[in-house]
Amino acid sequence: MKTGVVDDSGFMRLVLKKIISENTDLEFIWDASDGLEALEKNNSNPADIIISDMEMPKMDGLGLLKNLKENNVNAECIIISGQHESGAPKILEAIRLGAIGFVSKNDDTGQSNLDTMGKALNDLTKSIVKKVKFEKINKNIQKVKLKDDFAPSKVLVVAGSAGSLDPLSDVFNELGEPEVPVITAIHIPKKMENHLVKRLNQFAIQNKQKIEFGVFDSLQKGKVAIAPGGYNSVLKKTKLTEDKILLRSEDASNNEYGFTPSIDKLLESAAKFNIICDVILLSGLGEDGSKGCKTHSEKGGNILVQMPETAIASSMPIATLNSCHVKYCDTPRNLATKIKESWKINF
Repeated sequence: MKTGVVDDSGFMRLVLKKIISENTDLEFIWDASDGLEALEKNNSNPADIIISDMEMPKMDGLGLLKNLKENNVNAECIIISGQHESGAPKILEAIRLGAIGFVSKNDDTGQSNLDTMGKALNDLTKSIVKKVKFEKINKNIQKVKLKDDFAPSKVLVVAGSAGSLDPLSDVFNELGEPEVPVITAIHIPKKMENHLVKRLNQFAIQNKQKIEFGVFDSLQKGKVAIAPGGYNSVLKKTKLTEDKILLRSEDASNNEYGFTPSIDKLLESAAKFNIICDVILLSGLGEDGSKGCKTHSEKGGNILVQMPETAIASSMPIATLNSCHVKYCDTPRNLATKIKESWKINF
C-alpha cells in the first residue's frame, strides 16, 4: 500500500522510511515536514496510508486529518506522537475524526523507543491491509430483518473503534440512566481511559442523566465501566463472587486480537461464564467484535449495529452484519432508543 510520511523531524522521517522499507505490505511514496506540505504532495500522488506526527508547525496532525476527512480523501491516517498522556485530548479527537490508530514514539517508561514504535506501526498496518482485503470481498451487506421488540439481556456492551466517539456520546445521551451494567469497549491507546471518562462526562451527559462513567473492577447497575486501553478486558466469576461480575485487565503485549481492548476477547470471556450480553456495535476498523457478537446472538443476546453508511469506519459494522443475526441496524441514537424501550417494557 502506498504510504506517505509527515513529521517535522528529518531524523524521524528517515526512521519511518526505514520501517516502511522493511514492511512488504507498504511502499514509501513521499514525505513532508508538516500538514500543508503533506496535502500538496498527496494531491499529486495519493497515498493509501498517511503516517503523521501530531505536533508540527503550519498544520499539525489533527489539522491534516480534519482536512483529509472534510475533503473525503480516501487515505487511512495513523497518528504518532511523543506526547502521549499530555496530548490525550488531541489523540481522542483524532480517534473521533477517524484516525485508525495512534502509535507512541515512547515506550511504557516514557523514553523514546524506536523499536517498540516500529513494531506497533507494523502491527497496525497489518490490520489496515486486512481491512482493505475484507472490504473488497464484503461489498454486499446482508439485509437485516428488524424486530419491533425483544427481551433485553442483563449486561450491555457498547463497542467501537475509529470514528466511534461521537456515536458513543449519542448513545449515552439517548440511553439515559442504565437499567443494567454497561461496559464500553473502544479501541484506545494505553492510559487513555481516564481521559475518555472525562470526555464522556463532558459530551455524553447533556440531559442531566444519572450516569457514572469510570474504570471499575466489577459491573454494577447504573454504572458504565470503561475498558482500559492497551490491555484486554475480560469478565469473570468465581465461587466466592458468583453473584458479582468482575472486570479484569489482561496483558496484551502478544495480542492475537489486533487492537485493544479487544471486543471479541471481552465477549468471549462473558460467554465462558454464561453472561449473555446485548451489544451496540459502532463505527470501527476491521472485524473485531464480529465473532463475539455471533456467539452472543446464538445464546440469545441482542445485537444492534450502526448503519455502515453513517459510520466513519464501516468495516466493523459490515463484518458484524455479515457474521450473525442482527436485531437492529440504525443510527446510534435509534439503537439506544431501542435498548431503552426494551428496558422500560421488561424491567
